[in-house]
Amino acid sequence: MSERGKSNDAVWKMIEREKRKDKSLTTISTVAWIVTLLVVCAFMVLTFMDFSQQMNLYKKGVTSYESVISTLVPFLIILGIFSLIVAIVMTIGRFMRLRTANLLEIQQRLTLLEQSLPNEDNGLL
Repeated sequence: MSERGKSNDAVWKMIEREKRKDKSLTTISTVAWIVTLLVVCAFMVLTFMDFSQQMNLYKKGVTSYESVISTLVPFLIILGIFSLIVAIVMTIGRFMRLRTANLLEIQQRLTLLEQSLPNEDNGLL
């Protein structure tokens, strides 16, 4: 096997290894987002159950309106933090996609330039 074939095999092995890493990271990320959404939904259900109880007590005149509203504050804080994290992750994702698109464009241009240059196989150099 030639030197060029060995280096090509090594490159393809490295590419396959990186693809496996990307796939596992995607799976882990998907599972983490699903679990996060389930936890937020469970917290929302518990918060609204408590809110409903507080609202019934308010209607009976047992508790104040501020007490009813204060049951929603923890959920709103969690929802705000969650929204902030999603916004940050999506902004980073958009930035990375733009960078990747630029790198791919540069790679394509270099490939076209390389193909347009005469090489040793054509006997021009």
